[in-house]
Amino acid sequence: MIGNYILIGIILLAIFQIMLEVMNIFIMRKRRTRIKIKSDFWIWGIFYFNPDDPRIFVPKEVEWLGWTLNFAQPISIIITGGILVSIIISLFYKFSK
Repeated sequence: MIGNYILIGIILLAIFQIMLEVMNIFIMRKRRTRIKIKSDFWIWGIFYFNPDDPRIFVPKEVEWLGWTLNFAQPISIIITGGILVSIIISLFYKFSK
């Protein structure tokens, strides 16, 4: 049972990584310049909040750490809320058995 959840998680992470790579390819083809990320837009050093930046996914301040969400975009709040709700539901489901 747990193996199925791990497999689904791995598949979802792979799909997410492919989506990021495809988005990067489109950005490079259109030769759009990347918006310079200023430290002023980082809240507590971990939350990126820039209403002038239209991107949903932005690279972290230290590029090799990966990507994060632009919390100034409403879809980012929805994504984060969906993840938290799914975790809470799965925990309730696991402990109810």
